Amino acid sequence: MYRLITVALLSALLPGAGVLAAPPAAPPANPIDKLYAQVTPSLVAVQYTLDTELGRRDLCEGGVVVSSDGMVIAPLAMFAPVIPDVQMKDFKIIVPRHLAEPREVNAIFLGRDERTGLAVLKPQSSEGVKWVPVNFQEIPIQVGEPVISVGLLPKAAGYRSYVSRSRVAAEIHGAVPLMLVASGQLTVTGSVVLDAQGQAIGFVNATAGQQILLNDNQNRLAAIINPPTFFVPTSDFRLTLKDPPVAGHPMKLPWIGLPQVASLRKDVAQFFHLENQPAVEIGDVIPGSPGDLAGLKRGMKIVKLNGQPLQCGDDPNDVAQIFARKILRMKVGQKITLSVLTDSNQPLKQVTVTLGERPPGVSTAKRFYDDALGLAVRQIVFADTYVRKLPADQKGVIVALLKPQGPAQVAKLQDEDLILQMNGKPVTGVEEFKKDFQQLRRTQPQEPIVFVVLRQGQEQTVRIEAPQ
Repeated sequence: MYRLITVALLSALLPGAGVLAAPPAAPPANPIDKLYAQVTPSLVAVQYTLDTELGRRDLCEGGVVVSSDGMVIAPLAMFAPVIPDVQMKDFKIIVPRHLAEPREVNAIFLGRDERTGLAVLKPQSSEGVKWVPVNFQEIPIQVGEPVISVGLLPKAAGYRSYVSRSRVAAEIHGAVPLMLVASGQLTVTGSVVLDAQGQAIGFVNATAGQQILLNDNQNRLAAIINPPTFFVPTSDFRLTLKDPPVAGHPMKLPWIGLPQVASLRKDVAQFFHLENQPAVEIGDVIPGSPGDLAGLKRGMKIVKLNGQPLQCGDDPNDVAQIFARKILRMKVGQKITLSVLTDSNQPLKQVTVTLGERPPGVSTAKRFYDDALGLAVRQIVFADTYVRKLPADQKGVIVALLKPQGPAQVAKLQDEDLILQMNGKPVTGVEEFKKDFQQLRRTQPQEPIVFVVLRQGQEQTVRIEAPQ
């Protein structure tokens, strides 16, 4: 009864969206029905359990089957790269069924693809399930043409599929190409977008401020009350379909070692006679990085990539982001040629760079948690040393989590503090920290723990009383 009421409410809440609660019993009577019936078997929900030091929670969002063996793509937002890999557990692909409870299929997380903003999963076994993939097409999309999106309603409505009609209003040129719709709306994130001929031409990926969860217990209809208005064309995520992540092997992403690259300011462009040519300025070069080894220096202006002018988006400030994303979509070990300007009176200099592998991030960092102190620490990663302007081989551990009102928080330890010493002994890494910490708690359970931490460039001492 609750589901029937929910579907009725959705019809009222979504003007212009034809909400269909079940596949048609008779052959489709119109093109919309036909497309709805065509895409519905390919729509699934993907779910995993976020198992943190403070508790467990199931997260669920929409996804699309893209291969006959059940490979599924979903928005990366729910699998954000800052979430530790070890805290993502019990992956499932949820297959909606008409007049029956959805079927849960145990899944394998293949990985994150930051190149396209997608996460990829695959069923552990396809026994008893026939996967119906969507065949995405790279087809030019014209402003003004009608489009149809098909997605899943939230868990509260039984993951029923529904359809919405809209029209392409504009093409947004930025780091990520986006198609804006008007005269209607799109279905939830994780949906398929089709043209009037029924060809799958895009995917509704997550955008800023958009609710992505299909199992939000606080607001069960949040994912559809504020519907998306942007989708990405197939050309932007075809890379994932051709070259998906591999389970157990974090994707190797290319890296130049230029953490600060900015679009050229108008006055600087005029001085260097680059008024009508997109360019970026190098703000910093990591010592020992591929860019440093190739001879790139701070202040150089990059004008071309592999002989081609840099691309400019709708906003002139997008040049740097577009350049960075283009590099991100290349291969580790690939050689690129940058045309750089060093002085206004000098010709362009050709610099060949062999792309290296981007240093590991937070998601793969080792962690240790002690519940008595309410403290979790993690391994130092490259970003930690760079932001703090510390040597690449800096020792210590980073405060990753503080339990609310736990002894560590009460003692004024802060998130992102870099712990350098514990009771007078230097901290070298997570494993050593764990060993020494547990030894102290075992041999001196009544004694306080005294940390020396680096916070905003200053060393401070934090004394944590032993929990009783």
